[in-house]
Amino acid sequence: MKQTVFSIDLIAENGENFKQDCPFDFDTKEECRDAGNTCNPSETTIIAQETPANSNCDINPVLQRSISSRSHYSNTLSTGRTLLYLIKGNLGAGLFAIPAAFKDAGLVGGSIGVPLMALLSIHCMHMLVKCTEVLKSRCGDPDMAMDYSQVIETACLTGPQKMAKFATIAKRTIKISCFIKEVAFCSVFILFAGYYLRQLVSYFYPELEWTVRYWTAVMSIPALAMACIRNHEHLHTLSYLASSIKAISLVVLFVYIFKDDLPHISERPAFSVAAHLLLYYGTVIFAFEGVTQVLPLHDNMRTTRHFRKWNGVLNTGMVLIGCLYFTLGFYGYLKYGEATYPSITMNLPKDEM
Repeated sequence: MKQTVFSIDLIAENGENFKQDCPFDFDTKEECRDAGNTCNPSETTIIAQETPANSNCDINPVLQRSISSRSHYSNTLSTGRTLLYLIKGNLGAGLFAIPAAFKDAGLVGGSIGVPLMALLSIHCMHMLVKCTEVLKSRCGDPDMAMDYSQVIETACLTGPQKMAKFATIAKRTIKISCFIKEVAFCSVFILFAGYYLRQLVSYFYPELEWTVRYWTAVMSIPALAMACIRNHEHLHTLSYLASSIKAISLVVLFVYIFKDDLPHISERPAFSVAAHLLLYYGTVIFAFEGVTQVLPLHDNMRTTRHFRKWNGVLNTGMVLIGCLYFTLGFYGYLKYGEATYPSITMNLPKDEM
C-alpha cells in the first residue's frame, strides 16, 4: 500500500500546541501517540497536509536555510523565445574557431568529432535538467530557482548521508569553476574584439600603430560599463544588437567561402596528427559554451515540458547549432586548408571593407 507522510498539528483542550510527524497508510486513519499518551480524536483537531512519499521527516537544517534563501523564476518565456536564447547563447567567438579545429583533426576526423561532441553536449544538458527536476521534487518545490552550485549542494544534502559533509566544499568548487570559466570566455571575447578593432582602425589610419594589447584595454572599458547595467530591457536591446551583428558576420563569411570554386576534398588530409587532437577537442568544447544557460532557460519557460521532449527546445536548438558548426567548419577548412587561422574571420581579405 502506498505510504504518505502527513504533518499533524495536534491542538489539545488546554490550548497547548505541539506538532508531530507521523507515517500514515494512504486513505487510512490511525491514532497518534506522543510519549506514550494517546491523543483522543474527540479532544483534538487534526490538520493533515500531504507531503511527497520520498520526503524525509527530518530535513537537513543546512538545506532548509539554503531553500529559504532561494527565489522563484517568473516562468514567462515562450517556447520560441527560449529556443532563440538557447541558439544565441551558443553562438560566440568559438563558432569562428571551428574551421581551425577541423585543421587540427582533418576533414574526416572533424566531420566525425563535431557531431559526437554535439551529441555528448546534448546528453549532458539533458542529464543536468533531469537531475535538477528530481532535486526540486525532493525539496517539495518544483518552481524553485536553482543554479549550478545549489544543484550540487542539494544533491549532497539529499543523497547518501556520507555525502552531506561535502556539500559546502562542492558548492564552493562549482562557484569557483563557473567564475573561472566566465572570466576565460570574457577574456577571449575582449581579445577577439580588440584584434578586429585594431584592424578596422588601421585600415582608415595606417599611421596609428597601436598593439593588440592597447586595443584590448580600450575594449575593456565598454565591456565593464555594460557589465554594470542592471536593467533587463537595456540588456535585451544590446543583446539583439549583438545578435544582428553576429548574423551579418555569418552571412559575410559564407559569401566569401562560396564566392569562388571550392577545392576538391581529396586536397585536404582526412586525419591530422594525433598530437593535435587535444587542441581540436579543446576548441570544440569551447565552442559549445551555452551550457551555463540551460538551467535558467528551462526554469523561466512558461511550459517546461516542451524543453526536454524529443522535438523540444533543447534538441531542436542544439541540432541547429551542431549543423551550423559542422557546415562552417567543414567548408571553411575546405576553402582555406592549412592557411586557416585560429579564427576564420582572419582569412577574410583585409583590403576590402
